[in-house]
Amino acid sequence: MPRAVARISAALLFVFLFSTSSKTQIEKPPNERVWFAVEERPRGQLRVEPFVIVTDGKLTPFPSECSEELPENSGERQAASNYLASGQTYSVLYGGTEAGEVRLGDKIPNLAAALATYEGTEKLRGKLRALATNQEPAAFRVESRQAATREERTEALTLARAIFRQHGIPSEVAAKVHTDFLTRTVLEPSPQSAWIGAFTLETVGEYDLQHNLFFIAEQGSQGLQAEFIWIRLSETLDEDEAAEFVDHADFFGDGHDEVVLRLTSTPNHRYAVYQKSADGSHWEQIFMTEPLECH
Repeated sequence: MPRAVARISAALLFVFLFSTSSKTQIEKPPNERVWFAVEERPRGQLRVEPFVIVTDGKLTPFPSECSEELPENSGERQAASNYLASGQTYSVLYGGTEAGEVRLGDKIPNLAAALATYEGTEKLRGKLRALATNQEPAAFRVESRQAATREERTEALTLARAIFRQHGIPSEVAAKVHTDFLTRTVLEPSPQSAWIGAFTLETVGEYDLQHNLFFIAEQGSQGLQAEFIWIRLSETLDEDEAAEFVDHADFFGDGHDEVVLRLTSTPNHRYAVYQKSADGSHWEQIFMTEPLECH
């Protein structure tokens, strides 16, 4: 009798373990990689904001707090809230390489973002931003982001003035452009350094307008040459959108870097992702979020 009971118990245990394992496999979410922007905002506080989910080579927006299409109790919203739970940790990438980790704190009201603390090798402050992700990054890359030298800043300013002139800005006005941000880095798989910069040109007259420029450039036979240009020439005071560099990383694990921009205006902000075209001739936008702040 005891042997019969033991056999029955063992059989029941096997069935239970099999059913539990099957259930776990069925309920396991798909392999998705979530990407976060890491920045100091407001001053003195680090903010982590998820903006895109990569699944099977496809980019989908991270659920926004403002989205009216997703009910509060939807599976998408609930899954998203797990990524922003206090205490969660994520790998930080700076220049495409691992640079420590962030630990989430309190969630920010009315925004799919959270305050965070950072432990790592970089000083993330002001316009020095980074990316974070929920999967371990590859460790074979060498960090390549560097601050631009004085000579490089002079050369980049010369290119910025030329671009403004090409877009109809008079030379005497274009001469007043100033650099907001400039870095030199390597965008895989290119072995050459790329200059990534953001510039502002403020005009004085009947209307004090602000023109904004962002470019990615490489050294060519004729000096520094832009291979990607984002420019906004304002005609009214409320046209103040500017492109700010977040960072670059290999989103798809194919050895090619994507570049992430934060498009900022007075009422809102959004994120855009760019990648090199298949033939390597130009950069193209492959993703854009909706405005992310609720008003």
